[in-house]
Amino acid sequence: MFQCIIQPRHGLVHNTQEMKAVFPDVRTQLNEQLRCLDARLECQQGQLTEIQDVFRRRAEIELNYSKDLDKLSKLLTSRHKEQKLKRDGWTTLSSTGIWRQLVVETKKAGKDHAAIAEIYTNNITTRCSDIHEDITRMYKKCREIGFEIHEEILKVLHEL
Repeated sequence: MFQCIIQPRHGLVHNTQEMKAVFPDVRTQLNEQLRCLDARLECQQGQLTEIQDVFRRRAEIELNYSKDLDKLSKLLTSRHKEQKLKRDGWTTLSSTGIWRQLVVETKKAGKDHAAIAEIYTNNITTRCSDIHEDITRMYKKCREIGFEIHEEILKVLHEL
């Protein structure tokens, strides 16, 4: 845990210059542990924010793609209705079945992408916010415990 372990060179160390020289070193190491904890929190929060931004942006893209697919399927359906007289002979052609399936698949893909956008927006970004709060809460608790332990260690070292 500590880089510097207090060991006497010639017998026990009690209120000597050697002990006084070690005390600031231990204090520095304890403070460095808290700085590492701070840096870890900052790193985790930064990564989480980036992940959340990616999913927010993907939700926007999926929603726009969904809207575009929906427009396409409506366009195809309206064209079919407008040109119904020309297409009466098409019902016997095998390509008509393919065309109908294509329109159905386009509508389904639009709905699927809308569902994905909703999941990204409502579930994943919300979960990222929850994780952010959890990380902050755990950090505060760890920092509090670390600070208390450091105070106890320094108190014991001071008594030596």
